[in-house]
Amino acid sequence: MYSETTFKEQQQFRQVWLWTLLLVINALFIVGTIRQVYLGKSFGNNPSSNFELVSLTIMVLGILLLFVFMRLETAIDTIGVHYRFYPFHRKMRTIEWNRISKAYTRKYNPIGEYGGWGIRSGIFGSGKALNISGNKGLQLIYDNNQKLLLGTQKLNELETILQQLGKTN
Repeated sequence: MYSETTFKEQQQFRQVWLWTLLLVINALFIVGTIRQVYLGKSFGNNPSSNFELVSLTIMVLGILLLFVFMRLETAIDTIGVHYRFYPFHRKMRTIEWNRISKAYTRKYNPIGEYGGWGIRSGIFGSGKALNISGNKGLQLIYDNNQKLLLGTQKLNELETILQQLGKTN
């Protein structure tokens, strides 16, 4: 798939606050479901039906599993930049160097420019961003002026690879 891959990075959501929030919400739903469905004690002042409560619990568990498996993969080689945000992108997507007019690393404001982390569309011409955490990324500007920012935790290594490939602007 890659020709002499020179850079690889895989990122997952590792923020303690996010996992704490997800686990607390899941625990609340699981306890509520056990309490109401199995012990026969209403969960809350205005309880949902057992079907609704079990359905919501399954949905909340599904969101937790989504975050467990979600990851951003980036690879750079002589062909171009390869990326995927699993499970939303099943296969790696490739942007060949001949389609990229500029490639550089930069600091950015995830909330101000893109509204947060994940698969994001920027406001005010920022383009699209795929990021997991932090505020550093690889900014790509296509030959048609579309923009894509790929978040990274390996900024120095990424800058070195771009220099080695002669892709710094």
